[in-house]
Amino acid sequence: MKRTLFLLFAIVSVAGMIATSGCDTNVTTYTVTFDANGGEGTMDTQLFTEDYEKALTANAFTREGYSFEGWNTMRDGTGTAYTDQQKIKVVADMTLYAQWKEERPVTMHNGHEYIDLGLPSGNMWATCNIGATNPEAAGNYYAWAETAPKQTYTAENYPYIRIVIENEDTLHMLTKYCSQSPFGYEGFRDELESLLAEDDAAAVNWGGQWKTPSEEDYMELIRNCTITTDTINNVVGLTFKGTNGNSIFMPAVRYYNDEGLVENVCGRYWTSTLATDISYTAPTCAMNCSFYLEYEEADVYPFARECGLPVRAICNLRK
Repeated sequence: MKRTLFLLFAIVSVAGMIATSGCDTNVTTYTVTFDANGGEGTMDTQLFTEDYEKALTANAFTREGYSFEGWNTMRDGTGTAYTDQQKIKVVADMTLYAQWKEERPVTMHNGHEYIDLGLPSGNMWATCNIGATNPEAAGNYYAWAETAPKQTYTAENYPYIRIVIENEDTLHMLTKYCSQSPFGYEGFRDELESLLAEDDAAAVNWGGQWKTPSEEDYMELIRNCTITTDTINNVVGLTFKGTNGNSIFMPAVRYYNDEGLVENVCGRYWTSTLATDISYTAPTCAMNCSFYLEYEEADVYPFARECGLPVRAICNLRK
């Protein structure tokens, strides 16, 4: 009888060891959340066990006019990137943001991509700002009639303003692009009302037939396109959609003045046109295209030409 009880106890003990040996009560799991980042659809969260590699759930999001490029730990794509269904180990809860690339017909002029929006003039608009590599990037900043970016943007370092002290007043006198002699240094006047090619950031940096759009070019864009406020990789801006269905995105980035990079995001772009109506603007202004995101609108207004703004170039291959 004793032998039978001992054997039964041994069997039960071994069975208990077998049952518990594969069960780790201290397993740590992490949750991966998937964010559509401008796309549509739903995806369940995914659980990962610490130290165990597993493939990410296949992407189920879609975005009209865009192709899925993978995942990133940052909404704007500046974090760690992962491909669709990549096998990974997870060490903390995290959110993965879908990364999108706009699908559009690729057409190039002198090494830079443009989009045909079906505009009456035949103007082709660049897909990126000068100095940028994607549509949502700010690119380089330029003072009006300058062709290289710089660290600060002030009247003191603007090449076509001469500062004069007169009767304790500080005057900004012009040495180029001055249509009225009272505002020119020592009576200077040159009748220039639009950028020369040598002072055009688009023409100098991109060559070919690229140029900075004029006030008239921007008004054609505004009047012949449907304008909507849009966001690409967490960057807000305006999308201009032509009558042929093609579109460009222009980010509403900040700009530079004499105090540095301005905090508010509004969207300003240089035109090639001088502001000549001094009844409502200073003589040291040029025309810029300003965005009104709340109203999904854009218009052209004067702005101090020593400020640093981005440039979106155009070319016209008909001419």
